[in-house]
Amino acid sequence: MLPRRFDLNAALIGALSIFTLVHLIWILFRLPLPLQIDPNEAWNAWHAASAMGTSAGGARPLYPSGNELILNNYPPLSFYIVGVLGSLIGDNILAGRILSLLSTIAIGGCVAILIVRLGGAPLGAVLGALFWLSSMFRFAADYVGANDPALLGLAVMMTGLTWYVAQVERDRSILLPLVLIVCAGFIKHNLIVLPLAAFYWHASRRGILPAARAAFGGGVLAAMMLWACHVLYGADFIANLTLPREIRLMRVVEHLNRLQFIAAGVVVWGVWAQARPRGPAVAFTAVWLALGFASYGLQKMSPGVGINALFEMWIGAAVGFGLAVPVLVQRAVTEGLGARVALALISAAVLARLLADPNVEPYRVGSAAFRNQIRERVVAMADEIEVVRRITTPVMCSVPTVCYRAGKPFIYDNYATTTRLKTGHLSIARLAELLAPMQLLVRYNDPKVTWSRSTRPAGTVGVTLPLGPPKSR
Repeated sequence: MLPRRFDLNAALIGALSIFTLVHLIWILFRLPLPLQIDPNEAWNAWHAASAMGTSAGGARPLYPSGNELILNNYPPLSFYIVGVLGSLIGDNILAGRILSLLSTIAIGGCVAILIVRLGGAPLGAVLGALFWLSSMFRFAADYVGANDPALLGLAVMMTGLTWYVAQVERDRSILLPLVLIVCAGFIKHNLIVLPLAAFYWHASRRGILPAARAAFGGGVLAAMMLWACHVLYGADFIANLTLPREIRLMRVVEHLNRLQFIAAGVVVWGVWAQARPRGPAVAFTAVWLALGFASYGLQKMSPGVGINALFEMWIGAAVGFGLAVPVLVQRAVTEGLGARVALALISAAVLARLLADPNVEPYRVGSAAFRNQIRERVVAMADEIEVVRRITTPVMCSVPTVCYRAGKPFIYDNYATTTRLKTGHLSIARLAELLAPMQLLVRYNDPKVTWSRSTRPAGTVGVTLPLGPPKSR
């Protein structure tokens, strides 16, 4: 039963700030450690080395040929950005982690600016940014501060969108923000919601024809960049980017539970949108969230797609949350105790969901015993790296970061090979033919060298075996 003078805005800002700070300390603590956060860290680092011409085992193309058992289905820009920073600090994985964390924070800044641009209160801008940061730090720790280009691409895309909205409002040229939006697509190519939201905003404010011209110009620029990539990398560029995938509709249903991470923000936005007269901010965020949900569903039909498919909708939920809360707080003050209690319950649900997560590592950083455990795991990583470094024949690792840090070349991609087999683009006979001259070994690494909680059967940990014969589908 909240008193009339209770400042819910201040309480939410305080609670979310403390929560965000605790998890930021954890991410900063984890950032320089050599332990693997996600298998894609090594994958991205290997390709960044290819872009810089510093690949282990000699220079190799950024986009492999069809006769290799690896592929690169990402556009090229992130590999050059990470590669340049990695060459300066001496570690591609650390470079990618730094860029990812800075990108997450930059997106929070864009959320705040966009909320104000859409007519929201400064308090709402702070709340929206904190909702984004706190929930991402909590639920997307495999991406925040990890070597993955998803958040880097989103940061560039959000910068372009925020600038685009401002330029449309001022009736000024949208050329430069449009260039940023297109370039972001060449960092991570699954970012489709934010450009569509930008063109919707343009059409709603300045008319369909100016928005159509902008969309056409963006399409022409994207086509020119695709053509340049084709000239630079050859036909293998398109062949790699269009990796065949096994599409299954039920995957969408199986992954709907991921929406719980942003559900509280969407509910708060929905209460606000229902109560307000229809205006540009309500329509814009409604289209954004609808496009985000559709994009998430389409991407989740494919295997191997992570929670990053939700990020564009996640940002929209943060913007909606920031627009909604100050208005709902003011309404609760004027409409009586029932409205105040309802809003307090919604706010409590936001905080409760942030706290209700099995990952307790962020809260253990202050424990000397926990830090000693981490030191033991770092030693285990050094031992594994040394074991793999001494192997003279081709080797792949169950924890790919070990092979990357041991200076081993990337010659076998289990995910890509399995996908090609399942879709019929690679036969068992052809796979056996390609594997035979490799004499490839598999090192089953100590699971302590990764933050993942998955474990291997006791008999396979710490051993090196030949890669078994490929299994049929």
